[in-house]
Amino acid sequence: MPSLISSLSLLSTLVTALGVAPPISLPPGAASSRSHHGPSIPTQKPEVRVRLRMALKMVLPNDAAEAGASIPPSISDLVALGNSEDEIYYTIAALPKGTGNAQIKTIRPAGSPDIWEMGYSSLIKQHRVLFEGKLTADEKAYFAVAIGEQDNAQAAAISLMLGDIAGFIGGLEAPAGGEVPASFGPAAKATVERIRDKGDDVIGMFVVTVGGGRKLSVDGSTNTKVKILESSSTEVLAELSGGGARYQVRLWVEDTELPRPKSRKVVGKTSDKCSEDDLWVHGNDGQVLLHKGDTKDIPRGAGQFTWYCDGSEESAVADPGTEVISARRASSGRNIDWVFLREDTATPDFVE
Repeated sequence: MPSLISSLSLLSTLVTALGVAPPISLPPGAASSRSHHGPSIPTQKPEVRVRLRMALKMVLPNDAAEAGASIPPSISDLVALGNSEDEIYYTIAALPKGTGNAQIKTIRPAGSPDIWEMGYSSLIKQHRVLFEGKLTADEKAYFAVAIGEQDNAQAAAISLMLGDIAGFIGGLEAPAGGEVPASFGPAAKATVERIRDKGDDVIGMFVVTVGGGRKLSVDGSTNTKVKILESSSTEVLAELSGGGARYQVRLWVEDTELPRPKSRKVVGKTSDKCSEDDLWVHGNDGQVLLHKGDTKDIPRGAGQFTWYCDGSEESAVADPGTEVISARRASSGRNIDWVFLREDTATPDFVE
């Protein structure tokens, strides 16, 4: 039987041959000096893709409000006005990462005229993308938006609406309780001043904070003619009432993986008459039925198109650039309005 000493000698020889280091005994509480070879621990919070969207909906246009029309205005109200449509544009200031120098832009559609026509005989709603970028849970982006209406200024109303914009901005709070950076105040105020300096009406002004990755906060006040109607951490619905007009603005955040919306522009319009209850319009996807009081979008290009008043065949001509026909029938009487629209994929106002 081999001795204990010879057995230990044999074990040492085997350990050396196999290249295995014997275990090292550490005193209690001492840490091992060996390197960690497992998965690395992240030192920076992940970024989240963010798209900030805005949908502007006309309820009562400025011209109709100034004439004392009801909500919604009657056909006789609109006929008496002659021009019942608003010429809308907006200015926007941005601080995409919450630091640095704010940027400001005036946003108008490409081409001429350089406005979005909005009203009962043109656009009812317009979609825009205000921002696309990436934010971590600790980052915040700030935006100030002022909606303007061209060539309908009322100096007294604008003066009252401006109020103490600087004080308003200074009192805003971001979702996590941090204040909007003081450096953003002048840029936010400039969104209103750009509209005022042109002699145009300000329909409303508000400040949007996007933080916590993909969370939303919208601030307005009586100074800026904004009333928050509904609010959640990702979506806000507000009413704008500057100049007596009534608009609703919906703001929300979504993933940039979703398709961008279409922005519309009126390229022309015309009208016809039909006494019958059934009106059929021939579009790209076949016949579309409109009863009295209906409004429907019909995909259809420029040029002549066919429609039927009951069984009688009629035609009209869509203006160059048309991609969608918005067909609108009065709830009573014979009136048909054809509004010809161009659609372009909305380009973000700011990209980070």
